[in-house]
Amino acid sequence: MLFAANKVKRCRKIVALGKITVATSKRAEMSLDRMSSRFTISQLAKAAGIPTSTIRYYERIGLVHPEDRSEGNYRLYGDESLHKLKFIKSAQSIGFTLENVNALLSDEAGEKPTCGNVKGLIEERLGDVEKRLKDLKHVQRVLKTALKKCQSQKETDCCQVIEEIY
Repeated sequence: MLFAANKVKRCRKIVALGKITVATSKRAEMSLDRMSSRFTISQLAKAAGIPTSTIRYYERIGLVHPEDRSEGNYRLYGDESLHKLKFIKSAQSIGFTLENVNALLSDEAGEKPTCGNVKGLIEERLGDVEKRLKDLKHVQRVLKTALKKCQSQKETDCCQVIEEIY
């Protein structure tokens, strides 16, 4: 019971965005602050794992916008921007272009895209992947054939593979 009483003493009220919240420690207070974070461009870049120049480029092409400005006129970004940058990074990692990403974020009317729009983009990307896999399988067959030719020759002989290519 003594432990619970000490914990209650350490609790303090924190006013965040007009709401009263109870935090049990400084660590909890810090996590509450991060829930409605404001990032400078360098802080946002670090949190998203990308260079600041990339964020500036995304701004120029309209993918990301600063949500506010500081008193010193620095760009300020929020959690939504961080979430959007992580989405962009994930979409690019599976092969979507920035144009595709823009379409995934909003349709022509500026609204969230429908499943039909997204489905079309995914089907297009899947078609690209299937073609690339087919091309890579062809390259694999050619390389295996070339390797067999090399293995059947003496290592000191002139390479037939090079002779055929050249």
